[in-house]
Amino acid sequence: MTHVQSPEIRIIGSGNVAHVLSVLFNQKGFRVEAIISRNVLKGKEIADLAQCDFYNFDSAEHIKTGMVILAVSDDGIEEAYSKIKLSPNVTVAHTSGTHELLKHERSGVVWPIQTLRKERADFYEQLPIIIDSNDENVSEELKLILEPLSLYLVELEHQQRKALHIAAVFANNFTNQLGKSAQELARKAGLDAALLNPLLKDTFENLMINPVSNLQTGPAARGDQKTMNDHLEFLNSQPELQDLYRSISQHIMNKNRGSN
Repeated sequence: MTHVQSPEIRIIGSGNVAHVLSVLFNQKGFRVEAIISRNVLKGKEIADLAQCDFYNFDSAEHIKTGMVILAVSDDGIEEAYSKIKLSPNVTVAHTSGTHELLKHERSGVVWPIQTLRKERADFYEQLPIIIDSNDENVSEELKLILEPLSLYLVELEHQQRKALHIAAVFANNFTNQLGKSAQELARKAGLDAALLNPLLKDTFENLMINPVSNLQTGPAARGDQKTMNDHLEFLNSQPELQDLYRSISQHIMNKNRGSN
């Protein structure tokens, strides 16, 4: 393995991930050389913040050295990669948890396990980040620029990343939707949804410190069919939530039977 030096960093994208990474790299003393994006307004905003150059895809020069980070949506990774002119020795890393490594000579992954918001860029000082690569030198290059950003820098191959990404969908996206549904149910009943806040706070704190199997309570965990039927009847006017209640309750009961 050769000695690895800090690479020139160029970021493709103009969304939250591009914004936050640009801020964090600057905070840790890594210069972002350029922002490349089809969205001129947002791209220039990030470039001004990072005090670097801005290019759209058409005006971007052939990139011969350094690292390019594709901070774009999963659906946009292949398109963005096809539009930039790269030498084979340039490292290209996307920010997806589920997308495979690009078929490039020096390919990598920089996946922050977090819903990033540009408004909170200064609060991500110890961001959990997953990396992957097709080359040991690329791995060392990624570690060099990312270890100062992350207390939890973990290297995972594609199938492990995919499993973690699915787990993150359950932990974040599904949980967020359930919380939203709970608030809407309370409001439709004329109640203050803030009454649920202490319960939500306690639930998440417990999840992080206690074994999950010890946490489940409620009618499904008790096998209380009478209460569940009463709840399902209450939800007759909201069939989507009724189906969701029934499905999750059944899942809880199945898990409880399996653990007994």
